[in-house]
Amino acid sequence: MRYFIRRDRYRNDRNRFLATAVFALTAILLSSCSSLGPSVKPAPGSLASTIDLSGVSISVGSKNYSEQRMLGALYVTALRAAGADVVDRTGIGGTMLAYSALESNQIDLYSEYTGTAWSTILGQSEVVSDPDLLFGKVNAMSGESGLTWFAMSPANSNYAIAAPENLLQRLDINNLSDYAELARTNPAAARLCSSTEFATRDDGLPGVEKTYGFTLPREQVLIQESSISVATMTTQHQCEFSSVVAADPRLPNYGLRQLVDDRKSFPSYNPAIVMHTEKYESHKSEYDALLGEINSLITQDVLVKLNSRIQLDDQPEARVATEFLRENNII
Repeated sequence: MRYFIRRDRYRNDRNRFLATAVFALTAILLSSCSSLGPSVKPAPGSLASTIDLSGVSISVGSKNYSEQRMLGALYVTALRAAGADVVDRTGIGGTMLAYSALESNQIDLYSEYTGTAWSTILGQSEVVSDPDLLFGKVNAMSGESGLTWFAMSPANSNYAIAAPENLLQRLDINNLSDYAELARTNPAAARLCSSTEFATRDDGLPGVEKTYGFTLPREQVLIQESSISVATMTTQHQCEFSSVVAADPRLPNYGLRQLVDDRKSFPSYNPAIVMHTEKYESHKSEYDALLGEINSLITQDVLVKLNSRIQLDDQPEARVATEFLRENNII
């Protein structure tokens, strides 16, 4: 069974989803933490101490997993330190729920990944591997909806397929071309533990199948909602391969190695901020200086380390965000 979303159905399905999501979001956001929260006093000489956003009211959202909640916490904390009245609406839900909240003006900004926006939100099938080119394309198309993208991070939180090191050595598999050949000749040996989104999104398994010319039978795809469960199932030998995110700090702990995407199936997934253009332009220089500086510091290594503090050291996302901002003299 193929997982491809037919393009002639994409926009109708998306519009129906967004219409339903607007109603669901009202209940979600009203039940979430949406208070203005305490002000944050910036240290003398910090970046936030030089930026004045007093009198600005802004709501910040995020998706509902640790990396996203941490990114949202970075923006919430920094904006408050610069004097803004910030409504914290981080942890909304998945991609389309977060984007629906933005489109329906229930949040003003959130961090999204360029590759996710390109394929899942904007419905584009072209694979664009160059990060700057992809960012420009996403920003141009989003501008038609009154949205602006800015402050792209150098980190790439892209999808990948991984497997235990000993299995890869035994099968002599190093890249996705090798995996595709295995899937064609012995599908059971290519059994994949996957998140729901990776199994269904065009920038996930369907895109890999199309680029590498194979179809993994549906019975060989084991679906789990949690990325932790996906990795755990692989190490427990319930499947041989798993979908992962490149910035996941647990991969070495699980003894998993990512396969090289030798035909560039996956687009870039650089975190960037998407915001209502009117809101952005009202204080463009302040947002560029403050939020742009934060995201410029989020390299691949830094993102993995921040995720490690949360996922391996069990530290709250807000504490990790605040410590990072203080360590880098942002607040």
